[in-house]
Amino acid sequence: MEMPLFKRLFDVAVYLESVFGKSTPAFQYIVTTTKAPPSFCTENEPHTRLILHGREDAGRLLKLTF
Repeated sequence: MEMPLFKRLFDVAVYLESVFGKSTPAFQYIVTTTKAPPSFCTENEPHTRLILHGREDAGRLLKLTF
């Protein structure tokens, strides 16, 4: 994905999070990428970064094989 589009994807996600103010957002999103998110996404905001793999169940999304 080209960098302007990659950055815009996170712009939209951060905007949607901001709509909830201090409340917990009522959604989650998963972005699978080999690049780090833009720095404005990781400053002062709680985010979870999972590094998933398929070698064993513990590394899979939801910890199981579908």
